[in-house]
Amino acid sequence: MWGSKHELDPFTTFELFKQEQIDNINIINLQLKFKQFWTQQHPHQKKSDEIINDSCLCEQCLGKEESHIWSLQDGILHSFKEYLSKELTCEKYNIGLDQNLFTMNSDELSYRQKLTKYAINDCIAMQRIIMHMKQNNFNFKINNLFNYELENVSSDDEDDSPQPPPAHVHIVGRIRYPREWESSLINEQVSEHIHNEQVHEHIHEHIHEHIHNEQVHEHIHEHIHNEQVHEHIHEHIHEHIHDEHIHEHIHDEQPPSPPTHTELTLEEQARKQEYHEAKWQLENFPTTITGQARSRKRQQLKHIIKEYEYSIKYPPFTPAPYLIYHVNRTISDAILTQIITAANTTTFFCFDTESVIVHYQPNKPTLIQIEAILPRNYSIVIIIECCYLPSRDTFSFSLIKKLMTTIFNSNNTIYVWGEADELLPFKSYNLFDDKQ
Repeated sequence: MWGSKHELDPFTTFELFKQEQIDNINIINLQLKFKQFWTQQHPHQKKSDEIINDSCLCEQCLGKEESHIWSLQDGILHSFKEYLSKELTCEKYNIGLDQNLFTMNSDELSYRQKLTKYAINDCIAMQRIIMHMKQNNFNFKINNLFNYELENVSSDDEDDSPQPPPAHVHIVGRIRYPREWESSLINEQVSEHIHNEQVHEHIHEHIHEHIHNEQVHEHIHEHIHNEQVHEHIHEHIHEHIHDEHIHEHIHDEQPPSPPTHTELTLEEQARKQEYHEAKWQLENFPTTITGQARSRKRQQLKHIIKEYEYSIKYPPFTPAPYLIYHVNRTISDAILTQIITAANTTTFFCFDTESVIVHYQPNKPTLIQIEAILPRNYSIVIIIECCYLPSRDTFSFSLIKKLMTTIFNSNNTIYVWGEADELLPFKSYNLFDDKQ
């Protein structure tokens, strides 16, 4: 979670969890840890008598004060030279992102896919930073921290981890699943070092291990017969291997070059025009606008300028492989049980939330994004659409609460970007209780 855990407080109205559950979460404030990490990794490099050294990456030379709090976007930018878009921060995440909720035209579907990708990337970006910190021997001061998830793994490495395997999860690629799966893959950029046959072999191995795990089998048997699930996932893994579109992404050695002026889409042309208009307005800002209105408007203009300049200077953020599930009133009990099983195979999660702005009122909580980090940096991302949950007296709702209880286990470690209080607004959804 990139922010405070108290962001979840308003979500308690949905009755998915309670305040006590939030209070008992084992939280790591990744935002503070990253600041410590950056200071350790990048001490000031003096250059003659100059205070600022252009080649130095210390906070001072980057223009950040000692009290400065790192944004997730800046963390990704300075660590990997990639652009994590924040253009959709203030969009309406309460419109229903899952295509199973409503009949949508192509424009509506495309817009929701952008919102979904934005919501997912904040979780995946935290995972990427955790991996980077661990690979550089940063000490999180928690026992048994990521003893397999954060290894610097190549596709040839043997996975001799004692940790349990992922449960019934096909993670890599973008595949159109049957409607009953009620999930869609939007991970369009797979790291170049992950080859399709090796991914198939790795996941297939863990599926077989999981099928023979009697305890997990007993847990899931009520809803999904293990051999049927195995056959279903195995079929889609083979589909992935023959998916030429994904194959091209896997073997891309360089990100695509930015389009030339003649190749700009209408959307890109509009963004470019907006950028130039924002620069002109900022340079010619009227003196008649004063106070908070002036400050807010200048901040909006600076945000537009920064986002555009980042987008043309750096390649887009590249997430690790993941599978996405939308949790709302359309999801089946079988899939919820499957997600719970998968969540039981790891103890490491990343949290984020989205809310919508309501004028003259507190922001309305709408989404909870949870990434369950599985072996070899694969993950599942769960998007809980709080405005479209099933009725609270249904078995489906009880399963969603069970999922939250599984994740909020005191033995688990949850990473947030900031304090964990951003969860507090979500108590109203009744998905967890105060003790969690």
